[in-house]
Amino acid sequence: FDPQPTFRSSNGKLEVSLHIGAIGKNFNTPNDFKFSRAAGGGDVGFEANGIGYGGCYGNKRCDDDVFKKMGGPTLRVKPGDDLIIHLHNDLPPEKCKTSDDIGFWNKYHQPSNTNIHVHGLFVPNNENNVLEVVYPGDSLTYNIKIREIQQGGTHWYHPHAEGAVSVQAGGGAAGFIIVEDPEDDIPSEIATLPELLMRIQYYDYTYLSGCPSSDNVWEPSGECNRADSTFSVAKDIVSTCKKVCSQEGVDCGCSDPETECAMPVFGILPYSGTYSQALTVNGAENPVFELHAKQW
Repeated sequence: FDPQPTFRSSNGKLEVSLHIGAIGKNFNTPNDFKFSRAAGGGDVGFEANGIGYGGCYGNKRCDDDVFKKMGGPTLRVKPGDDLIIHLHNDLPPEKCKTSDDIGFWNKYHQPSNTNIHVHGLFVPNNENNVLEVVYPGDSLTYNIKIREIQQGGTHWYHPHAEGAVSVQAGGGAAGFIIVEDPEDDIPSEIATLPELLMRIQYYDYTYLSGCPSSDNVWEPSGECNRADSTFSVAKDIVSTCKKVCSQEGVDCGCSDPETECAMPVFGILPYSGTYSQALTVNGAENPVFELHAKQW
């Protein structure tokens, strides 16, 4: 029941293109993201800065046949395979550049920069360097060798660009990497059992997003969530951006920091409902799946 596709290796190689980008502000479809606890008793859909992946086989821009969703495609490989990932950054550029060399070190910054980091694989730094950055509109190719000694298992990938990990991975961008067990490595009665992958993610959009009406006022209007008494990444980025980029001699590449720093972080409106937290399984809140008696 995962809306994300699965890409499998063939003839010793899996080559995919992954696009990371904002996934819009209305998640009522296809996974029916709704709350039933809104003011007045009605349902409220998510309206938030969600981040997700879309993808396709091969080395190409797959905009025409990809739809970015929460999470990311599942990548299935075998020991000895070559895993080639062409990452395309479709996040919008910042209005004001919050780079760490002009005062943003050790703070949330450059929320649209990205890269990919894998967990669980035997991978040297030159194949998966977390210090490499993919800027908005740019692409980067990762050539990862799945070592012969790699055990079968469930692993994962997510963005790891310094300053933006929380807002991107916390906003939904993460996917499985499944390393298949070698043939006859585990008993057939176990290997042939049905498999269900469950990507459990917690979303806190009060923490992630918000849009200011002024420097210190964050109102819970139709366009903003209440962040005046709760820390949020977007609030921190905006307030630090205004402070640093308004200093004399600092060039953030924008003409009006007071206005341009306040742009929604990913160019879309943040959460506007009553509640802004959810626990999802494979991108769906309260999913239903069937279990059959006498079946493992």
